[in-house]
Amino acid sequence: MKKKVILIILVVFSLLTINIILAETSQIINPDEKTLQISQVQLKSSGKTYYFLPLLITLIILYSITYILSKKNKIKIITHRKIWNFFLLITFLFSGISGILLVLKANYGFPIFSKMLFMHVETGIAMAIISFYHILWHWPYFKNMIKFKSKTI
Repeated sequence: MKKKVILIILVVFSLLTINIILAETSQIINPDEKTLQISQVQLKSSGKTYYFLPLLITLIILYSITYILSKKNKIKIITHRKIWNFFLLITFLFSGISGILLVLKANYGFPIFSKMLFMHVETGIAMAIISFYHILWHWPYFKNMIKFKSKTI
């Protein structure tokens, strides 16, 4: 059982890594804008393309795999949710920490990894997609939270 979960986690990380590597190697970078220009007011993109659609498709496929495994009782539904909660945590932490590092770079010239902005955006996209699944799981809770009860006077 644990071997299957570890295998699924490794497959997910591998596919995400492959997605990032393919994204990095297929970019055409304008030679005039090789360095990332960051100011306190705006972040300039240096001509990079962000890969929303491949990331979306990859995560939908991986989510479907773990969902089907849980429905066929190969893994428990709680394990399926733990896997995706773990990915939500990892993407949140990376996106948050890289965001703070980008602010430190913009304000104080803090040295950071040259692809930090790209990685920050990509993990932010992944976090948003995984958050959508999370909201769907907890929809009754959110529905009750925003439900307004009419009061009679």
